[in-house]
Amino acid sequence: MSQVSFPYPVLGSGDDYSEADFQVAFKWPECELDSEASILEIPFKFSMNDEAIQDLLATRRASYGFEVSCSATSRREVFMARETAGNLSLDTTQLFGTVRIAPKIFVLEEVNEFHSPNFNPEFEDSRFSLSPGDFVASAAEEVISVDLKKLKLESLLRVERVDGLDPWTYKFSFEGEHLVMMLSGKFHDFFLEARDNPSTRPFLIMSVYKDCLVAALEALIDDDGETSSSWSRALADKLEKNRLQLPDSKNFDQLNEIAQKLLLDLGVKKAASK
Repeated sequence: MSQVSFPYPVLGSGDDYSEADFQVAFKWPECELDSEASILEIPFKFSMNDEAIQDLLATRRASYGFEVSCSATSRREVFMARETAGNLSLDTTQLFGTVRIAPKIFVLEEVNEFHSPNFNPEFEDSRFSLSPGDFVASAAEEVISVDLKKLKLESLLRVERVDGLDPWTYKFSFEGEHLVMMLSGKFHDFFLEARDNPSTRPFLIMSVYKDCLVAALEALIDDDGETSSSWSRALADKLEKNRLQLPDSKNFDQLNEIAQKLLLDLGVKKAASK
């Protein structure tokens, strides 16, 4: 064929198939996108009429699913759907801004000599080997926008290892869409371990996370409250939701108090309640 996107035919991609179709219908919620609920339930129903792919689905060698991606939080996940109808559940505390939902039929097991009578005649009698992770069908991508106010504060932060720093030191960067915490090698290793430990995590929140938040608040003041990035818009929403107002000029005591209030339920208060 003159243009080939994949090394095998994909239903729904160009004219790889004849007399076959793959579609999905969504029932978009009318109000959930603006609600306080953290889980967004999106009803769906698949429709696909190729017998060869139906055989893969019936023998559990393939599965309906969705590839969900959000560039603002650098997340990309695959959600499987064993049935032709159900609900796609998205955790909106891990997402904000533009979220892309790509319906697909994913291969789960090795498949040899795959052939469909609905292949475009240009494929003739060609047969293909498929591997887990391949997809044999793809429907039109859907795009939604998730309310920034739902995003967990920690989801704004990206942790990077920087070997050039002095041991046990860290610094921050606010250029781009994320708050970036840059940790020295030894500190980075300790940080990852402490973050995953419920007993030490609250103290990490009130130290490194809190310092990062103070620096981010200072950056907002330097920019005269301009919210041109994802992290600055989300942080401004957090301040508004908690009825906290930035001072006119940088004052460490005031900004430190604001940062502590924003992190109160995740920090030492959480540790003290156990």
